[in-house]
Amino acid sequence: GATSRLYRTLVVENKLATSAGAYYGPGRLGPSSLSVYASPLPGIELDDLQKAVEEQLERLLTDGISSDEVERAKTRLQAEVIYAKDSPTSAARTVGALLAVGMTLDEIEAWPERVSDVSTEQVNAAARALLTEAPTGTGVLLPEGGV
Repeated sequence: GATSRLYRTLVVENKLATSAGAYYGPGRLGPSSLSVYASPLPGIELDDLQKAVEEQLERLLTDGISSDEVERAKTRLQAEVIYAKDSPTSAARTVGALLAVGMTLDEIEAWPERVSDVSTEQVNAAARALLTEAPTGTGVLLPEGGV
């Protein structure tokens, strides 16, 4: 989001991108994917933006994620669960998707509490495992007609 480290660095501070962020799709039966994205501002070379993204990922691995960042993320995730319950359609879609990948109703209900129990050390260990051991690839979406 707009308060993330990646967004603040690439969009606000360094003015390299119009948007930047990351997405993880947890609702799958097998391995999932973690996507990191950035869209360059006009005049910014893709190679320069990719290098800046890679530098931020390396910084994350070197410096780690702070306990304040973890607490903000946990609060945001828990708020999303509460807001999802405001819409019967959204709540049903979420429960259905989680049941489809093997979670039980008890596990779904316990999820906010499980998020509360996650430590900064666990988040940093997971980041190191995902960002150093997983295969990576870079995709570039170009406008119609190429560059």
